[in-house]
Amino acid sequence: MLVSDIIERFSKRPFGWPDGEILLILGRLAAVDRISFHAAGPSLPLAEVFDYLQNSRRRREVSVQKKRQTDDALLKQARNLSQELFNALCPTGEKELFDFYTQRFNGWLSNLKSYKSKTDVGRFPGKTSIEQAILSLQRLLSNSDSVDFFKAVVDNRHDYLNLEEDYRDLHEFFSNQLHTWQQLQQALHRFEKNKPALEKDDKARKALAELHSIESNAAPYNQLHQVAALVETVESINSAILTDKRSHALSRVDEKIIQLQAEIAKSSIDTPELNNRLLRPLQLVKAELETETSIANIYMLQTQTADERLHDGVFELERAIQAEAERQLRLQQEQAKITAQTASQGNGVKEDRAPSPTPAAKPVIPPKPVVDVAATSVFNKLGNGVYLETQADVDRFLSALKVELDAQIQQGKRIRLR
Repeated sequence: MLVSDIIERFSKRPFGWPDGEILLILGRLAAVDRISFHAAGPSLPLAEVFDYLQNSRRRREVSVQKKRQTDDALLKQARNLSQELFNALCPTGEKELFDFYTQRFNGWLSNLKSYKSKTDVGRFPGKTSIEQAILSLQRLLSNSDSVDFFKAVVDNRHDYLNLEEDYRDLHEFFSNQLHTWQQLQQALHRFEKNKPALEKDDKARKALAELHSIESNAAPYNQLHQVAALVETVESINSAILTDKRSHALSRVDEKIIQLQAEIAKSSIDTPELNNRLLRPLQLVKAELETETSIANIYMLQTQTADERLHDGVFELERAIQAEAERQLRLQQEQAKITAQTASQGNGVKEDRAPSPTPAAKPVIPPKPVVDVAATSVFNKLGNGVYLETQADVDRFLSALKVELDAQIQQGKRIRLR
């Protein structure tokens, strides 16, 4: 029925009500959700209805419909269900109860969308539950009519009770357990580098398996309290292994430092500046070992990296020796030239005007060429199989190795064993 028709009817006899009073009654009925206003479409929000009602011409464009009322039995079931869903006292009136439900469900929906934004970009549990809950709530909240809304809630009460359990777990996780989850993921990433070594220890292997099981669980919320103890178990074993491997690696690097120091001491150009410059790369390897947490990287540092730094240091030392030898040779040649010129002048040069000789520097011998000798290659040439089995085999091998080493020394070479 059009608003204009209602006013026309009740403004005449036997009623004779003023137009303003009739509009006020309509407004009150709409406020308590007993009627709704329509303008060639769905119900209008009350804030928009005012423009139609205050203009006498536009009243013919808006109609009034009586709203359906929820059955008392259905309304009672909805009130009882709200206690289980929200654990809170709910209002008794239909409109107030509808607002109460929609406000709570909209709060859930907002939080779930926030949780979904995290699961979309990171690895978190509950992704499927979140997406299903969002769809269920959006479908329910699309019911603007309270009758349809409460009927949907009551008919699917078990689904919404299950949704409440999922929401409670998810809310607790993203509010209070997120730090534990991040601790779990960081620990697994850290332990993954040393997994082969950790799995050799029964205690560490079992703890790692439990951590992986929790991380892969779609709903691990009740297990997250175990994470701290499990991480501590694996961490203690991992630290012990790293300490042992690191100590061994540092001793191996120290051996290379001692080797390089010995070569510097034999070079006749040993100076503090040269020592610092050549030994610093190996010292940096030691510093890196002190902070490295990967067993594989520790092994790489103590072998390949340290070997490369040692060889670089020896190469730089030989360049310095060669440069010093060439410098001394030039000085000797210049001194000989001066001596020859002085001698050719004969007695024409007074004794006290003769140039004083340059102090002789400690002679430096240019480095000999280097040859690599592989002990296994010498052994293989004997055709003695794979193993040394008798004392005669050992003697024959040592004799052949000595012959090879003597031959290289006689050729004026330095030997590097491989």
